[in-house]
Amino acid sequence: VIKDTNSTDKYVFVHCDGEGSADKDNIGPIDYYSTYKSKEVGGINFKYFPFRNQPGYLSPLVFAHFKNLTINTLINVECKAYAANIDNKDRLNRRGMVKFQLFVTK
Repeated sequence: VIKDTNSTDKYVFVHCDGEGSADKDNIGPIDYYSTYKSKEVGGINFKYFPFRNQPGYLSPLVFAHFKNLTINTLINVECKAYAANIDNKDRLNRRGMVKFQLFVTK
């Protein structure tokens, strides 16, 4: 997923995919928009961590553009955060991840 290995230690990466095999088949390509300069994965610079309740603080965002979802199909999406100190394999407690569903009609 991560192409630029020179800067991987400075970002928390975010990547989304379909939860199951049918979801993966129906999700299509995804472009990411964030402070990281790649559309293949989203990234939030470490300078935003930790949050210290600073006045005027703006939360960093990662936008996922689902470019070609299968119409009239419920798609389960799972997005995970990746960094050395993030345990994103704990599916029971869903640490380091978020799950949601998409259903698009014409």
